[in-house]
Amino acid sequence: MRPLSLPAPNVASPLPEFTPDMTSRERVAEHTGGAACVGCHQLMNPIGFALEHFDYLGRWRDTESGLPIDTTVVVGDDLGQVTDAFELSRKLAESDAVALCGARQAFEFALGRAPAEEDACLVDALTAEGPRNLRVALQSVPKSRAFQYRLEPQP
Repeated sequence: MRPLSLPAPNVASPLPEFTPDMTSRERVAEHTGGAACVGCHQLMNPIGFALEHFDYLGRWRDTESGLPIDTTVVVGDDLGQVTDAFELSRKLAESDAVALCGARQAFEFALGRAPAEEDACLVDALTAEGPRNLRVALQSVPKSRAFQYRLEPQP
């Protein structure tokens, strides 16, 4: 899990004007390709680009303004290249990194704090006990020592 930082002040500018010879993907890539944006958008844009077959109402489309939609992207080193939303969802579901991230998020949600070094065993157990199963992870946290024996924060 890599946290994203907030954009620099005054970085946000409107997307380039819509022109019929550009797809949304091309407009967004042009808008976020600058040095100030690419650091975060190289992580976020591929997910959105893989979903481009769906319009803003979730309807399937093969073209945008008469142009073919390209949903092939590379989603980081862990997932690699995906051709569309369906392959992206399959790779996310099979990813150990995503399962670990989900376990860490379940821990943080339930305990109100990020896992510390001493919580590594619990996070690993959440991943092993309920791989790819958020319900099992959320049910397991309250049974843990970390949840049942919380220390009061020191001022």
